[in-house]
Amino acid sequence: MKFWDSFEFSIIADNEKESQNMLQLTRPKEGEQMQLGLLGQYYKFNGCQILYISDLHLDNILAESKCKSKEGVNTVLRRVGQKLDNSYKEYANFLADGNVVVILDGDITHSPYLFEQFTKMHYRFLEKAFIILGNHELWAYPGLTINEIVTKYRGLSSVPILHNEIILFQDTIYNKNQVTKDISYFPRTLSYDAVMNQSVDELSKQMLSARIIMLAGIGFSGCNDEFNANNGIYRATLSREQEIAESNMFAELYDRFIAATKAIKDRVVIVATHMPINDWKKSSLYEDGIIYLSGHTHKNFFHDDGMIRIYADNQNGYHGRNPSFKCIYSDDIYDPFVSYEDGIYEITKYDYILFYRAKKMSMQMNGEYEKIFMLKKNNYYCFLARLKSGKLSILNGGRGSSLLIKDINYYFDQMEKEIEQISSPLSQYTSIQKQISETIKSFGGEGRIHGCIVDIDFYNHIYVNPIDLTVKGYYAKDMVRKWVYNSIPALLEEHSPVLYKNYLHMLENQSPNELVPFATNDESTNPAGVEYFETDIYRVSRDISKMQKIHNNVLCYWNDNILGDKDKYIEYAKRRSTRKNSALTEGVAVPNAENSNHECNKGASMKQKYLGITRVMKCGLSATLIGHINYKNITIQFEDGFIKHGVRMDQFMNGEVSHDN
Repeated sequence: MKFWDSFEFSIIADNEKESQNMLQLTRPKEGEQMQLGLLGQYYKFNGCQILYISDLHLDNILAESKCKSKEGVNTVLRRVGQKLDNSYKEYANFLADGNVVVILDGDITHSPYLFEQFTKMHYRFLEKAFIILGNHELWAYPGLTINEIVTKYRGLSSVPILHNEIILFQDTIYNKNQVTKDISYFPRTLSYDAVMNQSVDELSKQMLSARIIMLAGIGFSGCNDEFNANNGIYRATLSREQEIAESNMFAELYDRFIAATKAIKDRVVIVATHMPINDWKKSSLYEDGIIYLSGHTHKNFFHDDGMIRIYADNQNGYHGRNPSFKCIYSDDIYDPFVSYEDGIYEITKYDYILFYRAKKMSMQMNGEYEKIFMLKKNNYYCFLARLKSGKLSILNGGRGSSLLIKDINYYFDQMEKEIEQISSPLSQYTSIQKQISETIKSFGGEGRIHGCIVDIDFYNHIYVNPIDLTVKGYYAKDMVRKWVYNSIPALLEEHSPVLYKNYLHMLENQSPNELVPFATNDESTNPAGVEYFETDIYRVSRDISKMQKIHNNVLCYWNDNILGDKDKYIEYAKRRSTRKNSALTEGVAVPNAENSNHECNKGASMKQKYLGITRVMKCGLSATLIGHINYKNITIQFEDGFIKHGVRMDQFMNGEVSHDN
């Protein structure tokens, strides 16, 4: 037999014919369709994407192609590789594939030569791939143990071979104090011996920081009385007794895996085997929420009701000539404190950073705190930090805002009330922002929401006033140099012609969106942008951004005023004031401050106009401008009462004033 000759089991071939329609059936892609320069469109999904295929049977593809030379064989292999790579690119652009895992689930070929040639090709999908061997890969090595055969294939392949192992997909970390929204997976392997030589609790602890937890192996057919080693599925490599022993070994590993993952309730958990579970386990009940991935039978089958999840529907088979990937989408956000009961806990700095990583919320942790406390109540979290001075701060990412009351129990007792008072008005505001975001995305814009701002693209943005819900667009070269537009189309026409063209095309196909109107009569007569160089919108936006973390079940903002406890915060509130309303923030009441009736007269000097401005410094404390001699000599007062003289205006505006003498 030539190394590319085909081979068929009749029972498998019949299964393949019965389920050919299921193999060809495609499922809709999830996520957002994005445009990236000249690279074309691709789908961006924020969770994990598991691309999978099994039973490629390259031998059959080559036999059908009637190859007569190694050059011809390699040409066909490249064609198959290119088809799979094109399929891969439909799900992930090469700049946005950190959350993609590719699984080649057995029976690639029974020829070690073909296996080596295929796995060493230079395609993007192979860089993200993991291989599970099938029964066909075992044919070439009679007389060797399974572990020896796995070692042989690892020597042939540049793609990792998985056998009786648990793979933990953790975040690739470049800066241990930093968290970014975009993550890439770093796989860590636990061998069979490593798993079996530790307790279930110890194994669970190792899984705590993993987004995806996968058990992988051939599985074997020790529990299948009809199609097994007696039918020659391993040829001369494995006897029926050896097959049963291998299945029992894997089933034991599986039981320990399931026991360990029960304490990790919100992870993506996968059992990837070449043979289906009923082939290798006597009690073959599917566990709720676990993704079961398999091949071997050529009987394509798919079931996912959110509880029972079976993906065996991409078995290319003996006669498949156009292989492509199918995709499992799953949310990979998790909660490292999910098993904690409600209460107050002292945690480490790195426990806190892990929480932000798990939630995919950006943060930079530069400050050092004496103690960090995690408050958990009804699945909501609040993080407080104790400074060496004894002061207490509420943490928002890596920054802290001072709190008046030093009793942690007070904040735990009041958490529900504070969350309710924030969530109720914020839900309407966020709903409007999301509608605006969807409109922006519909004509090709970015639509990212952060604080009061919705991004159209890097330079063009929409500010949604949190008080009167008015919408204004602005073009910003940086945080200071901005031009405000009442008409969103006028903004697009002047600063983003391509999106403006897309916007007009959108209007041709649907009625004008009320949230992003084409133009009112007043706006059409004065479409030009108005210069606006103040930075006060970002202060309001930062406060809204803190509140919006409620949507991630995190309380980062505290205001005793909304609880009705004025006496407890009034001394603090006196040290803050509201500056004059601006073109963008008109009508906005600054949180944590009492409304001031102060209005600047038309003839007021610039010095007087600046009085009362509040900025958050990089040290985490707010400061208010209380005296203005000239640009290089202003006086500010920090929220803790400390007054600092001789400060430069630009340092104050940029939040660069240190809290020292």
